[in-house]
Amino acid sequence: MVTTFIYGPGLYKEFFDDEIDYNSYEGYPTQVIVGSNVIHIREYAFQDISLALCVTDEDSELETIGEHAFSGTNLAEFILPNSVTHIGNHAFEKCKNLTHFDISFNSQLERIGDYAFYDTPIYSTFVPDSIRYIGDYAFAKTNVLIHRFPNKLINIGAHAFEETMILVLILGESIEYIGEYAFHNASLLIQIHFLGNKLINIGAYAFEGTKVSVLTLPSSLSFIGEFAFNNINTLTTLTIPETSQLKTIERYAFHNTSINSLTLPNSVEYIGSYAFYNTNIPIINLGTNLRTIEDHAFYNTDISNFTLHTDIDKIGPRAFPHSNILLVSHTNNDSILITREMFDENAYRNLLNIYNFTKYNERFLN
Repeated sequence: MVTTFIYGPGLYKEFFDDEIDYNSYEGYPTQVIVGSNVIHIREYAFQDISLALCVTDEDSELETIGEHAFSGTNLAEFILPNSVTHIGNHAFEKCKNLTHFDISFNSQLERIGDYAFYDTPIYSTFVPDSIRYIGDYAFAKTNVLIHRFPNKLINIGAHAFEETMILVLILGESIEYIGEYAFHNASLLIQIHFLGNKLINIGAYAFEGTKVSVLTLPSSLSFIGEFAFNNINTLTTLTIPETSQLKTIERYAFHNTSINSLTLPNSVEYIGSYAFYNTNIPIINLGTNLRTIEDHAFYNTDISNFTLHTDIDKIGPRAFPHSNILLVSHTNNDSILITREMFDENAYRNLLNIYNFTKYNERFLN
């Protein structure tokens, strides 16, 4: 067993280049004690060696852990000094024995880099109030049970918690961005709570594969990415505030869910293809500023009544359900053009019989 003591202002490799043979496995330390005056552990410092223990002094001044610093090592536990503000990309990636990563309530940690804990068995860690940024894939393919995220957190990166064990998700007051695939296939996730009102973006596939049943979106949200809540058949209740700033709902966003009612705020301008396809929606209010409804957006739903408004520019093929449309109302007859391609033949004929659109659709009747 080789124990290495690191002291001095020390970038690890630079400090020990003359003492450890980096070309010989026997020269690698299996235990490391980091002195109080070490402020930085250099990138790749211990990558892929049989390091099993790293201890820092209680009065450590360590500030940063560099990229790949401990990736691929045999560490089973790591106690993070309160002074650390930044954990670099891939810092603990694929540490196959790392189950405990201890962060105290007094931690000054602000940033966790991309892939920092990717593919480790870590199951319990604390996210301190100081955290502002969690990078791409940071905790992907881990067993973390984090449920409450601090109020200072602004960004959750792409794939950050993909395939994790999170049950309940409570997002703090400052969150602005949830990246694509952020909680994708977090298959135990059943609740999402947004405490703040600053969230702007939910990325593509962000919550696909979860088991959320009730969802209330913050009014600050302006963009929902493609497949964001796709295929969540447990999702029955979707609430979008009347004061919402939501403008874009991308394709397949709520496809194959069990949503049973929907009122879209007036801010919504775009609904993508298959966005609400195969849901249980019986009645919808589409809002006054809607410009585009892409193909199949509401197809294969239970919609029997909806309202169209004067500013709409495009309704794609098969945007609405088959045969069971009972009534379409709108704010200005002279501005609405109902075409055969929007519905199947039976639904279209029913519309013409129930509501006289002949004057505005003569070229579609033949």
